[in-house]
Amino acid sequence: MDWVQSLMGKDVSVLTNDGTHLLGKLMGADKNTNLILANAHERIYSPTAPVVDNPLGLYLLRGDNCMMIGTENAEVAASLDLTKIRAQPMKPLKH
Repeated sequence: MDWVQSLMGKDVSVLTNDGTHLLGKLMGADKNTNLILANAHERIYSPTAPVVDNPLGLYLLRGDNCMMIGTENAEVAASLDLTKIRAQPMKPLKH
């Protein structure tokens, strides 16, 4: 749990079990890794269209749906041209 606390107040990137890519500022977490993201948005990928950022606002993510969480590098994020990126959507996690 200490590693999640070290991310508090930072911009994070989260992948969920169903393949959703969420970005936002980590504002809270508990022992079950339930996460609260402020200014959250979902990044939607397509092989034929530009990346779309869907704003979500304040977002609560259940810990059992969190596959991966990490910090977002602001310099790298600012340098990305999302209009040129094409990618296959991530497939859901299979247990």
